[in-house]
Amino acid sequence: MVAMFEQPLRCSPAGRTHVEFVIGLFFQVVVREFARGAEIDILRSRVLMLAPFVETPTART
Repeated sequence: MVAMFEQPLRCSPAGRTHVEFVIGLFFQVVVREFARGAEIDILRSRVLMLAPFVETPTART
């Protein structure tokens, strides 16, 4: 997460504001799933579902 703040354009073409949104979303997911008593594998899958929000699509040739 620190790397996302230090290099926001690497993770999002929208920059720092988008990175802050994604990190907030990450923490909401974690807190919600822990509150529900989710097992770690379920928590992991929920967090991994956020990956499209931080991955910069590669250019198609």
